[in-house]
Amino acid sequence: MLATFKHHYLTLTAAVLTGLALFALTTRLDLDSQWALEWNHLNLAHVQLVYIVLLLVALAALPFDRRIRQALGQGSLRAIIPLIAVVAAFFLISLLEPDQEHRLFITPFSIWVIIVHGLALAALAVLHTVPPSIESDSRLIRRGVLLLTVLGLILAVLYTISLREFMYLDLPDEPFNASIATNYAENNDLSTQYIGSAYGSPDVVFPRYYWVMGLWLKLADDSSLQTLRAFPLMVGAFTLVLFTLALWSLRRIYALSRLQILAAAVALLSLSTFARTSHNLRMDVMLALYGSLMLWGMLTFWHTAATPPRKRLALAVMGVALFLGMQGIPTTALPLSAAVGFMLVLWWLLQPAKQRNSLYVTGYAAACALGVGAYYLFQFLPDIAASWARYRDFVEVYTAFTGVGSVRFSLAPIESMTRFSLILSPAELILALTAFVLLWRRGSAAERWMLASLLVGFVLVNVLSRLAYSYLVIFTPFIAYAVARALQPSTHRVTHLTAAVLFVCLPALAAPPILDMIGALQSGRNQSRLEAVAAIIPDIPPGTTIIADDIFWFPLHRGRTVIGVNGFANYVPIRRTTIPDALQTLGVQALLCDVNDRRCDELLETGLFAEPTEYTFSTGIYNLYWRK
Repeated sequence: MLATFKHHYLTLTAAVLTGLALFALTTRLDLDSQWALEWNHLNLAHVQLVYIVLLLVALAALPFDRRIRQALGQGSLRAIIPLIAVVAAFFLISLLEPDQEHRLFITPFSIWVIIVHGLALAALAVLHTVPPSIESDSRLIRRGVLLLTVLGLILAVLYTISLREFMYLDLPDEPFNASIATNYAENNDLSTQYIGSAYGSPDVVFPRYYWVMGLWLKLADDSSLQTLRAFPLMVGAFTLVLFTLALWSLRRIYALSRLQILAAAVALLSLSTFARTSHNLRMDVMLALYGSLMLWGMLTFWHTAATPPRKRLALAVMGVALFLGMQGIPTTALPLSAAVGFMLVLWWLLQPAKQRNSLYVTGYAAACALGVGAYYLFQFLPDIAASWARYRDFVEVYTAFTGVGSVRFSLAPIESMTRFSLILSPAELILALTAFVLLWRRGSAAERWMLASLLVGFVLVNVLSRLAYSYLVIFTPFIAYAVARALQPSTHRVTHLTAAVLFVCLPALAAPPILDMIGALQSGRNQSRLEAVAAIIPDIPPGTTIIADDIFWFPLHRGRTVIGVNGFANYVPIRRTTIPDALQTLGVQALLCDVNDRRCDELLETGLFAEPTEYTFSTGIYNLYWRK
């Protein structure tokens, strides 16, 4: 059996993969056919016939396996097959529906099977085109560098020009969060205008990330969607530069080549969570910055050749990093920091010189304490006592609403995030897990300590807090690093893997964001939606305080006080007041609601608003009510 596989492994592997794909398609045919035809423009019955033919061809080719492998290794095919693999990766990813938000709910499993099967066959072909030693064919390296450079440039351009369109407007989160920055830029008031400054001024809940964004808006003297989203993109760009510099500083002790550093940078830009968080007005992108610093700190500290001063520097950097991580999502940054502390204690217990190494444990604890202390000082100054009281009120309300703070473990968030990942970028999760396994097997002891810390951190985040898909951006620097380490040409087997990563895996990672951003630019959904509702601007005088549907925050917030309908619903229980008193306290003059939004009913039942004026836009029908 083993001898048969040894002599026929290329065609036999192709046949097995095709057979499994055919079985999956057959079992899903009745469930997926209609959706695939309507949204992916693919007739699965026809695809099934193609797979039957492919399976028969693979079985018929079994006796000629050796000749096929010899042909693949010839010079002419060696030059063209990697190019075909790159094109195939983009073609396969194009089978996805271009609208990310829509496909998250309707993508047929059969589409994922077709994409992954095609990528597997492409990788199988590339594995047999590389030379016996990668050093003997510098052309392969040059082509890889050229490919990565082109992909990186395309991603960088698309990241920039798709600011307004990529990522459909995230309502109510984007106006909820960005209202702090716009309120500060216009009124020097560091509070959440969207919820009527329910937690006071300065706001004690939201991080000072939005204070810096407010400074950016002051400098730009503009608060359009494009200018607002330029800020998280700048944070993402800074993270990319910092990540690249971190790998460059580690290049000697971890034998990282320029090709690997370039591949890591492209991989980071290609990961779905990094692309999404850098185009969204939430603060989640700060977690990627935190992750980059933690990557450098862990790899530096746990390396056997690191000197004591270098280890102390690594601990200090990780303490500063915690401050920045908490400017993103504290409930994600803190568990990872705690996981590193746990692994550091475990490392200390395994060391012979415990008394000397105990200083590292206490040093890390002190560095993290400084990071946490600096975060809360920034949040609570200038009146620490009053700010702390307001923060306790927030914790009480937020815990009651979300359940954060209660220890529990559930597979539901993991299942949800797995589904998100497979649909947004079909190969991403598979490649990330494979890269981590390879890094564990082939990596150094320091890299294993790092991976163990990530695993503990992931478990802690899921146990102690709500784990959202965007929070996974904290792990993107580690995934990009692991993918780049798979390019290490140290053995003959790894040489094959290098070619597969370069010409199949990285294009398969880069294709989804590239195609999604192009699709978003072509559809122009955000622009058309905002242009439609902007028609109401002349009817709302400057200086008006208005409770409005979320979409109207974007055209109306400049020169007016816009409180979201959902924001007002939050304000009332937070302030422990009644609706009429809240309307009076906030000085609300108008109400703008979707006719189907039942949240407005309680406000109208107060009898404080006059008869409405109806507006019909392409986004819906809205009623504008003025105070009597």
